[in-house]
Amino acid sequence: MVFSGGGARGAYEIGVWQALIEEDYPIDLVVGTSVGAINATLVVQGDIECAKRLWMNLNNEIVVAVPERQRKIIERNVLRFYTRQFVQQQGADYTPLKNLFIENLDLKRFYASPIEFGIVTAELPGLRRRNLLKTYIPPEKLMDYVLASAACYPAFQPYVIDDMTYIDGGYFSIMPVELAKDMGATEYIAVDLKTMGIVDRAAKKLLQQDNCLVVRSAWDLGNFMDFNEITARRNIRLGYLDMRRMRGHFEGLYYAFAPGTFDHALASHRRHVKLLLRWMRMDLSREWKNPYRRLNAMPLLRQLKCYDDLFMGAAETCGRVFGVDPGEPYTLAEFNQALREKAAEAQAEQADQNNRPTPLRKLRRRLNSRQIALQLWQTMATARANRRFARFRPAATLMPKEFIAAIYLMLLHPVPGRLNRAPTEV
Repeated sequence: MVFSGGGARGAYEIGVWQALIEEDYPIDLVVGTSVGAINATLVVQGDIECAKRLWMNLNNEIVVAVPERQRKIIERNVLRFYTRQFVQQQGADYTPLKNLFIENLDLKRFYASPIEFGIVTAELPGLRRRNLLKTYIPPEKLMDYVLASAACYPAFQPYVIDDMTYIDGGYFSIMPVELAKDMGATEYIAVDLKTMGIVDRAAKKLLQQDNCLVVRSAWDLGNFMDFNEITARRNIRLGYLDMRRMRGHFEGLYYAFAPGTFDHALASHRRHVKLLLRWMRMDLSREWKNPYRRLNAMPLLRQLKCYDDLFMGAAETCGRVFGVDPGEPYTLAEFNQALREKAAEAQAEQADQNNRPTPLRKLRRRLNSRQIALQLWQTMATARANRRFARFRPAATLMPKEFIAAIYLMLLHPVPGRLNRAPTEV
């Protein structure tokens, strides 16, 4: 296993590990950089409950020392807090994280584990790379070297060990898959937290090979410097579902659906699919012959380019617009029900806003994706009866995501009205 750096997004890696544990997937070797080094240590210990408990109890004040007069700053603007800490003392003091790590580190269990272990850090001065392996790290220095790999300078202070200064390993390799290869790995599961850092040429080539499975979330995992329980719980769940999806237990890109969900939907609801295709003007045999139609279709194609199944793409796009929870597996009926509830909430919010005068400075807040999609759905459902489709071409070009969401919502509710009524079964 290869764990990348990513700060507060690291909870995602614990979710991936949890999914592998449930499948009894053997892990022979684990390497990591930055927060990936901390998670790699927990994997070698083999206590998933300890790892989940540690992440779910993290917050900004547990990770770094926050002066009393700066508590409000870190609550309002994390970046401003770390910038001030760098100016005042060359980075935040992460002694609280060190103390928490001491409480959760079991040296006997770590060194008794058969799992090989390696981390990357950068040594100053000179910015030299240091690869540190389990067999060469003395027990009394393990915690120090792991935290040295996670010393994300300039946000955190550099870490000093025996008069040598170290900073985050991400300055050399944010995804140390080449270290795993040097240690003898032949197959890799690499977890990418999509954060800043260097990935060298050797690592890029390895990540593209067939024996390397790269796990990354389609969702935004949050601010990598903002540690909180809500984000940690969400990211653990996303990591778990993404790994299960990649092992064939679910399908989907943003959401986890039971396998075959959309095959059944396509077979049972061909009329709806034809309507979807017509509204989205996706008759590609003709689309590319007409320059105007080609230009009109391109924004929709970009929204759905990751999908082999158009129906799935429309469903997930609608779910993203209305904020359906991605942390649960769904059947299509369950997903549509959750979508209907979220859309009904947005409709109630829209009605409440329409009943109150809106100052000009607050008008922008109303123009969010949910409200735009609802307005399009109401207008399109009315126009459907009159067969007036052409006037929606500008909307498809300028607002493709909301346009797709409105189409899928129209399949559930062909007639405009209150969304708290039972939907059409799709």
